[in-house]
Amino acid sequence: MVAIPPEISMGLGPQHTVKLLGKDVSMLLGSSWVSNKMQVPIIILHTEMTEKYKIKITFEDPIYPSEIQNRQNIIDESTHVFKKIDKIIRNNPYSWCGYDTFDKMMIK
Repeated sequence: MVAIPPEISMGLGPQHTVKLLGKDVSMLLGSSWVSNKMQVPIIILHTEMTEKYKIKITFEDPIYPSEIQNRQNIIDESTHVFKKIDKIIRNNPYSWCGYDTFDKMMIK
């Protein structure tokens, strides 16, 4: 499992763009780069409040790296990660904590 906070992956490699919530945002490749390099899956987890003091933690299905390590496969894996994140946010918009940094991710 690769668990990388976004701030760690921010400087790895040139940035590409992807749609997130209908906006063009910088697609960072750090998590996918580590996943490919170490040949371990990326597992997205997200949380939501179910009651006053109860949190439900959901682990999404693993995203396995390609056996062939090249830049295009890293980009494809990152795109897949962002598509999954987009779907999670759209299904649970109230539980996403990234709205405060979303404007910094957008390509203007």
